[in-house]
Amino acid sequence: MSKSQSVFPAFDQRASVIIGAHEVFDTASATLSDTIRFQMQAYVDEVFLATGKRDQATCTALGKAIRESQVVIDACEGEGTMDKRTFTNYAQSAMRALHFNIEWTPRLFQDTERLLPWSKRTAKVDKAENTKGSATDPKKAGKVVTTTDKELLDTYRKAIQQARLLNRDSQVGALIDLAVEIDSEFKE
Repeated sequence: MSKSQSVFPAFDQRASVIIGAHEVFDTASATLSDTIRFQMQAYVDEVFLATGKRDQATCTALGKAIRESQVVIDACEGEGTMDKRTFTNYAQSAMRALHFNIEWTPRLFQDTERLLPWSKRTAKVDKAENTKGSATDPKKAGKVVTTTDKELLDTYRKAIQQARLLNRDSQVGALIDLAVEIDSEFKE
């Protein structure tokens, strides 16, 4: 009498396809980042070569040119391909890169060491730094007994709002990164 054997399918082939897809995605993501960095830096350089200036008027015009580009407007509003805030952040980073004569990076807009001298945020950051160490009410936060991913993301949204009010841009970025780890389509 022969035994009937159940053959459990191996996952190796499926795992190879998934890993291959991740490798393609990682390569595409790196290419995207490099393309964005190159194009933004090239535009900052082009503006400086055309104007020879790093003043408020030139920086403001550079930011406006990026935000009001018809291609950007179409991608953000009409096609919905990109979020308008992305280009606003790119523009702010470009303004700082031009003014401070430094390399453009996508998170330069969050660098509190590189605030534009005419920025309204400069005064807010100074004020926020002067109020550091003020007492807070620990009872207000409340005790967490149970929670869900959705509730955690809601908490991140509130923390992001608080960090923005305090002009803690690097913390905003970190909180967004944490939220994206939970939900890749996280929106503020």
